[in-house]
Amino acid sequence: MGQLNSRSQAPLEDPALGGSIRHIEELRLFELGDARYLAVPLARTVQLPSIAETPTGKISVTVVLTPQGQIPNQTWVDNNFKEWYASDDVFHHDFLANVVFVSAETEPAGLTQMSDHMRHTWNTSWCTSVPQTSVGPEVSSGPYVFWNGQLCKAYRLYDDTNQAFIVGTKPKTSTGFENLRVSGDFYTTLSLAVPSRIPQDRSAMRPLDGLRFAVKDVFEIEGLRTTAGCRAYYSLSKPASKTAPTVQKLIDAGAQLIGTLKLGSLITREEPTESTDYQAPFNPRGDGYQSAWSSSGGSGAAIAAYDWLDFTISTDTKKG
Repeated sequence: MGQLNSRSQAPLEDPALGGSIRHIEELRLFELGDARYLAVPLARTVQLPSIAETPTGKISVTVVLTPQGQIPNQTWVDNNFKEWYASDDVFHHDFLANVVFVSAETEPAGLTQMSDHMRHTWNTSWCTSVPQTSVGPEVSSGPYVFWNGQLCKAYRLYDDTNQAFIVGTKPKTSTGFENLRVSGDFYTTLSLAVPSRIPQDRSAMRPLDGLRFAVKDVFEIEGLRTTAGCRAYYSLSKPASKTAPTVQKLIDAGAQLIGTLKLGSLITREEPTESTDYQAPFNPRGDGYQSAWSSSGGSGAAIAAYDWLDFTISTDTKKG
C-alpha cells in the first residue's frame, strides 16, 4: 500500500512547566527508497473514499486530473506516467501504489477497467475516483501522501552539499514564506524542499510553471528576514512584509522559490578565507576548493552544483 518510513519533528510541550508556549507546526518527513520527502498538508481537507489506512496512518498516493473530467484511456495514462518518470525527480514508483482520479463524477464510467489495468501494469494496490468539486483548485496531478486523514503534497528534500544557501523555504502559504528549518544528512548542510515538475492543466499554464529558483539574500521575501551576508544586519532585520517586485514577478509567472543564497558581507567581494560571518559556498568545479566567493558567490555555486535548481537571481553591485 505504499507504506512510508516517517520522521516527525514536533515541539515537546509539558503542561506542568507552565508559561507561554508558541506552537511550531509539525514537520512531516518521510522516505521512499533513498529519497527524503516533506509532506505539506493542503489548506482544504480532502476525503478519499474507501481508503485503507496503514498501521502508521500514512500512505503514498498519486493524484491524476482527468481530461474533460472523464476516466482516460489506458494509453493516455501509460504515456503520462512514463513522462512523469522521465521528467520529474520528485515522482517515485511507490506513489503509484495508490491512485486517485479526479473526474467530473463520483463513479465515472471505466473506473473498474482502469483499476484492473493499474493493478496489472503499474502494480497499483488501490484505485478510486473523486469529483473535482470535492478537492478544490489547489489539488493538481502529482505525488501526494495521505497522512493521518489529511491529503498532503509531497516535496523532495535535497541536501545543500555545496553550502550555498542561507535559508530553505517552506512552500508558500497565504501569509508568505517561512524558514524550512530542516537539516540535511550531509555534514552541516540544510535541506531544500523542491516541488514536483509534473505539468498541470496546459490551458492554464504560466510561462515559468515547473521551474525552481533561489535568490541572493538581499531581496526581501515576505515572511523572511534578510542577512545581506552579515550577522549584524540580520540581527537588526525584521520579517519582510512583502516580497521584492523582481522576485514576485517570477513567482506570479509560476516559478517556485526554493530558498535564499549566500553572498559576500554587505554585498562586497570576499575570498573564502575572508568570510567570517558565514561559511563560504564550495565551488563544484575542479577539485571543489577553488574560490566561489564574490558578491553573488552563493548564486553561482548553487546553479553550477545542482541540477534540481533551474536558475538563481544575483546582483551586480560594481560601480560603473
